[in-house]
Amino acid sequence: MSIHLLTSGFIQPGLEKSAADLKIEETAQYITKLEKQLANVVKHVDNMVRKLKESSAHLLEFGQSLNFLGQTEGDAIGTALAHMGETVDKLGGCYAAQAEEEISKFMEPLDDYARMMNSVKAAIQQRQEKRNAYIAAMADVDGKFAALRKVQGAVGKEAIARQKEEAVTLAEEVRERAKHDYERVTDRLLAEFETFRVRKAIDIKDIVNNFVDLQVRKEWSVVCVGGYICQTLMVVHCAVD
Repeated sequence: MSIHLLTSGFIQPGLEKSAADLKIEETAQYITKLEKQLANVVKHVDNMVRKLKESSAHLLEFGQSLNFLGQTEGDAIGTALAHMGETVDKLGGCYAAQAEEEISKFMEPLDDYARMMNSVKAAIQQRQEKRNAYIAAMADVDGKFAALRKVQGAVGKEAIARQKEEAVTLAEEVRERAKHDYERVTDRLLAEFETFRVRKAIDIKDIVNNFVDLQVRKEWSVVCVGGYICQTLMVVHCAVD
């Protein structure tokens, strides 16, 4: 069920909008926006992982072809090409490792976010159901009071009046239980969202730090491997000369 449908029933007859209602409306709007942005981030991270895996596969194939070429050439050039192939293989391995790290450091936390947002949405829906039940219970009490007033003091209807009084008492008990359930679910929802908000702030900091660390290590690996490839090319150049 969409957040719009969950919150569209907040203004209903018989129950005034409270500060908690305003807070939960704000929460629902925030979750809606966050959900859209999260889906956008997941899409781009998924593209990054896919491209890294594709690059890794291409590099491994390229390294293998250099190895085969080196075996065909033999002598110093063949040895240099074989070394270059091994180096390109290592670079492909670096890309594959980064893809796996991005899955564990980005995709998995984002999946946790999605689960937590679904939990908050489910809590909003449950609260709305409890709210509806509370409103229905209040309306039932009002209806039974109205029925009681019609027979109160009427001659010959004392037994019916007692039945109506008992019905009112039972309806009031149901109303109080519904009110308790509604308030309990409201408190739990607000607490759950606060936990989500605090956890999110910590997780975002970790995700950013992990992203920076991962990019630095990737660039350093590329620089190291690139330097070795340059040395190998120099060997090939000297061998050709």
